[in-house]
Amino acid sequence: IYDKYLMLYAKGDHVAHLCDLDHRGKTVASFTLTPESVAELLETGAPSPERRLAAIGELARAGYPVRVRFSPIVPLRGWRAAYDQLLARLAAVAEPEMITLWTLSMVELGELADIVPLERLDDEALAAAREAAGRMRGEKGAPFPPEYRASLYRELGELARVRLPRTPVSLCLEAPEVWDG
Repeated sequence: IYDKYLMLYAKGDHVAHLCDLDHRGKTVASFTLTPESVAELLETGAPSPERRLAAIGELARAGYPVRVRFSPIVPLRGWRAAYDQLLARLAAVAEPEMITLWTLSMVELGELADIVPLERLDDEALAAAREAAGRMRGEKGAPFPPEYRASLYRELGELARVRLPRTPVSLCLEAPEVWDG
């Protein structure tokens, strides 16, 4: 019975009721986390990243293994600084046992403006999406092509290694060419 784990997967911040439970280190708390600029666009009604960071810290102090998913990653203008600041704030409250990365995907270029104002996207990200629009049509990773996603993950991985050098970084739902890139 003690070889099983329970994973709590949340975007929430109400965790006080979990802190005194005898979880025996077998309950993993996994949170999605985005910079404020992304949360404002895509997470209306969800607890703010700041409140989720506080919840992560509470559970880490209570001995829960914690994991964090940067999901969805949206390369808005200034994304490098935004994610670096988010990683610094995360490192101040917990040392996750894993960080998982996943870009905004399953969105064709023609639909992207309905989700993210194109003028807010990083110029390189938008150019890559436009250049690859034809070949990304119908692809799970759309709108960003594999080579761009691989580059973005490399950069985020390096930022994570600086802020949380012992925390492994993984990818979610990615194509083989991204892993190879």
